[in-house]
Amino acid sequence: MTSINSCKNLNVLENRIKLLRSKMYELIEAKGDVNAPEIIEISQILDEALVQYLKQKSI
Repeated sequence: MTSINSCKNLNVLENRIKLLRSKMYELIEAKGDVNAPEIIEISQILDEALVQYLKQKSI
């Protein structure tokens, strides 16, 4: 059973992931190059958020 804090943390992470994905897609549209440094940076941040989310969810 998950605690209320765990659920809140998951919700915060879900919202962060949605925001990061949206930002990444906007940058891809604007830059037209998935290898642009800004896109790689946000992709790495998104990866970290996804790892955190999966770790929290497995607790």
